[in-house]
Formats: sequence, structure tokens, C-alpha cells
Amino acid sequence: MKKFILGLLCGVIISTSSIVYASDYVQTTLFPAKFIINGQSKELKSEYTILNYSNHVYVPIRFVAENMGAIIDYNNNTKTININNISGDLLTIKDPEENLVRVGNLNLVKDGNNTRVTGNIEILLSGTNIIGANLSFYNDKGEKMGFVVISGNIPQGLQRFEVTGTGDFTNYSSVKLNVGYLNGVKNRVPN
Repeated sequence: MKKFILGLLCGVIISTSSIVYASDYVQTTLFPAKFIINGQSKELKSEYTILNYSNHVYVPIRFVAENMGAIIDYNNNTKTININNISGDLLTIKDPEENLVRVGNLNLVKDGNNTRVTGNIEILLSGTNIIGANLSFYNDKGEKMGFVVISGNIPQGLQRFEVTGTGDFTNYSSVKLNVGYLNGVKNRVPN
């Protein structure tokens, strides 16, 4: 009888622990699908997978968001996925001396001793544009906390950018855009 009770007790413990252990896993199936976003067929890269779990399809959020023109970032400190999607008309950060460039949809994430800034930039000139600009970030007392440089060849229209600045200025109160150079015209020295 003692062996029976000991065996029963061991069986209960093993089965209970396997239920707890199994609860950390889900069973999904691969779900082959094609993406058509805003009327255009989009090819899913091999690093992405579509899954089906409990009759719900799970798609790679970065792939979908970026193909819809959104900015997506993950903040590991807060375990937050940030998705921002706005049109060029809502880009509100402008240089008062240069009305052909506007910036917005900013997302700042602390990255070690630096701050990674992603956002949208729109240049209202045709073709590819050569730009040299900076975004300066200020605290609520008007003191400059840090800046990032946006430079290079940027096509016409709404484009995504990602740049890194030194220090932590994720808790800024205001931001200013200074376009120092646009297509061979030097406006002024960026501050």
C-alpha cells in the first residue's frame, strides 16, 4: 500500500509539474499568405514568418508598419513597441528659414550612453536632395540637452530616418530644426 501511495504521489507531482512547464509554450502553425498593402503587393522577407494561433493570424509588425510608412521602435527599458504613422501634412517641426524641409513623427530611445532618434523627413523638392541639418533638443528651461545630425542624399517626399546623438535627451521638452545646407545652398551654420 505504501508503494502504491508513493507511486501515486510521484505521478501527481510529475504530471502537475509538466502542466506548469508546458504552460510557457504555445503551439502555432505556419500560415502562408501574401501581403497587399495600399494596393501594392509586398514580398515578405525570409527572416519573417506568419503564424496562426487559435484561429488568429500573427504577422510581423515591423514589416507591416514600415510598409505602411510608419515608424516603429522597440524600447527595451520599458518593453514598449512604439508605432507612429502620420502624413507629411502633419510634420510640424520646421526651420523658419527653410520652408522646403519638415520633420516629425519623432521617437527617441535611450541606447546605452546615446539616444537613437527615428522619424520622418519630407523635402518638397523633386529628385534626390543633398541635405545637412540638425535637430536640437531642449529641456523645459530652454537648455540644450543634445542634438542629432541629418545628412546625406534624401529623395523627394516623405522618408524615414534614423540617427544617433550623444547623451540622453529622451525627456526633451522642445526641438528645433536647423537646415544648414540644401542642394548646394548653404543657409547658415547649424547651431
